[in-house]
Amino acid sequence: MKQVWDKKRPKDLGKPKSLSSAQKRSAMRAAKKAGRPYPNLIDNMRAAHREPEQKVMDPILEHHYRNIAEGKTVKNQDGSISTVYTMQVDINGVPTLIPSVWDGKILSERDATERALKSGVRWPTRETHEELRAYDVELHKEMTPTSAEQAQQVLKQYKQRSILSRDKK
Repeated sequence: MKQVWDKKRPKDLGKPKSLSSAQKRSAMRAAKKAGRPYPNLIDNMRAAHREPEQKVMDPILEHHYRNIAEGKTVKNQDGSISTVYTMQVDINGVPTLIPSVWDGKILSERDATERALKSGVRWPTRETHEELRAYDVELHKEMTPTSAEQAQQVLKQYKQRSILSRDKK
């Protein structure tokens, strides 16, 4: 039996397609791990046939969009809505960013921390509270006003962590 590299390309596959940069990186890592030189057909074929990795949304952003999609926002006096109302807490001595909006209510720091811990989500952390604040400011720039339908579409584009499906209490 001929090896794959000794066979002609089947006509029903159409023209060869270039690997994406992510696929190339994956093939290079596999070749290095196996001690093979790169480029090589084996690792390129493996990389080409893998499912593309889905983006994982930041958990605070996911909480934001999920609250909009599920109608669990807080209506503010000025007519705006709050979807996460982030707060910084120390969890095991590590500055951690968590949402305080759960089920359409703004929770106290203690209750929000308890909910965040029970959710099982790895909330964003940084070395210092200053770094975490800067991250939070940048994150909030991505939180644009959107409809429930648009929020559902955004959530579908990302690999889901199901943060609220595990946390129904």
